[in-house]
Amino acid sequence: MIKKEYNTINDFLEDSSFKNWTQQNNGTDINFWEFWIANNPEKEELVYKAKDLVLGISFNKEFVGKEKVAFEWNKLETKIKAKKHSKKKASTLKTNKRSSICSFIDNIKLLFYKFQYFSYS
Repeated sequence: MIKKEYNTINDFLEDSSFKNWTQQNNGTDINFWEFWIANNPEKEELVYKAKDLVLGISFNKEFVGKEKVAFEWNKLETKIKAKKHSKKKASTLKTNKRSSICSFIDNIKLLFYKFQYFSYS
């Protein structure tokens, strides 16, 4: 417990006694901070913002095994490849539709041309 100026959130976060108070770990630190907050009401908002940061940042320390990571990675790659394949398939269908439409238009043009040619003859 270092008695110093606490003007920023970092000042609180760098203090181990403050962290103890937020987690209710050490009676001496708890008493000190309760007293300090009561005597520094202008800093109360800053104190509780810092407390929220300390309590809000908790990490699950369980590590994921290499097998699980490899399994999930393979699932992700499979999904990506499936999407790429379905996009290629859709693209091929669009190309086939365009070809059919162009062919149909060409046939209409040919029929129209023949119709005009034979009507003038």
